[in-house]
Amino acid sequence: MLNGGLPFLQHRMFFEICDLQSSKARLQTLAEVGTTSGTITSYRRQKKQKTNNEKENDMAHLAHNHTAEDCVELVTIFQSLSEEDTSTVASLVSDKHFESGEYIYQAGDSADALTIVAHGQAKVFQLASNGKEQMLRILQTGDFDGEAALFSNEDRGSFAQALMDTDVCQIKRSDFQKLMKSSPELAVNMVNAFGQRIVQLEQQTTEAATSSVESRLASYLLETSAGLKQEQFELPLKKKDIATYLGTTPETISRKLSSLAKDELIEKKSNTLIKILDADGLAMVE
Repeated sequence: MLNGGLPFLQHRMFFEICDLQSSKARLQTLAEVGTTSGTITSYRRQKKQKTNNEKENDMAHLAHNHTAEDCVELVTIFQSLSEEDTSTVASLVSDKHFESGEYIYQAGDSADALTIVAHGQAKVFQLASNGKEQMLRILQTGDFDGEAALFSNEDRGSFAQALMDTDVCQIKRSDFQKLMKSSPELAVNMVNAFGQRIVQLEQQTTEAATSSVESRLASYLLETSAGLKQEQFELPLKKKDIATYLGTTPETISRKLSSLAKDELIEKKSNTLIKILDADGLAMVE
């Protein structure tokens, strides 16, 4: 069972740990760590430095004009590379489009590629023995999935399904490892980048543990709106899944939505239809 009571922790740390373990250990780690995510935390760090309009412009650029370099620079382990190394890694990128409802990958598939969401939204989940979905995380525009796949050879233990039309960039493990063998300097840079990644993940844990449910929900609504490019939208997930993603309960989600509506930041057209009234105000919710 997912532990939804834990504060909203970083999903990337969870996924990187899981990717380096066996499938059996992956399930054990899920029970211990609970629902995790770093997407909103990263957004929180940036929201006081960017207006919401600037963020939407960044996402629009990714959606319509993204380059291979744009995708590579979204991945933390690549962000400390030189411009030349970034261009070299970008030469390995391939683009794929998935319609809403399509699977980006399924359990049992070979985890042989790093996937970067250039535009859209996808849910990552496992199937319990009774056939019910167990939500692990949500991938938003700018998120990436499977850094460890570049270095380890395992099958996937989860599913990723597009919640809306979604464009992704992928880097195959075989291509990346060939590049590493041909460029010792890049290999050293990657080792250094992983060291920096560990430090960043520790910082994300502290930041994510101190954010409120209301702030996490506000950021989820903003990211979903940006992904759909609509101020008014149907929630692509059931409230129980949003609650699992944010590390809370469905009842709390309902109360917080009502609170945001009372503050005139959103309008609840129905239980699932939301309209953003004040995007900048949502971005500043603490």
